Amino acid sequence: MTINNAADKCLGTANSTRRNDWWNRECDEAVKKKNVSRQKWMKNGAEEERKEYADKRREAKKIIRNTREKWIEEETLKSFIK
Repeated sequence: MTINNAADKCLGTANSTRRNDWWNRECDEAVKKKNVSRQKWMKNGAEEERKEYADKRREAKKIIRNTREKWIEEETLKSFIK
């Protein structure tokens, strides 16, 4: 038995697919679009591709930020109602 197997047996393994409660499909799609745009830019190296990537990155950050803030507001309201 190897050290890694012994450690897994003794300690168990962690679940690496953990997501935040506020993360939704819209966030996933924005990040995927950003990543596709980045891959195009890295492949071609064109300035136009870089600008498109920057726009997609900005858009993804905005979507994620707004989604998280909305979720926090909803959770705060829930805690006050109880």
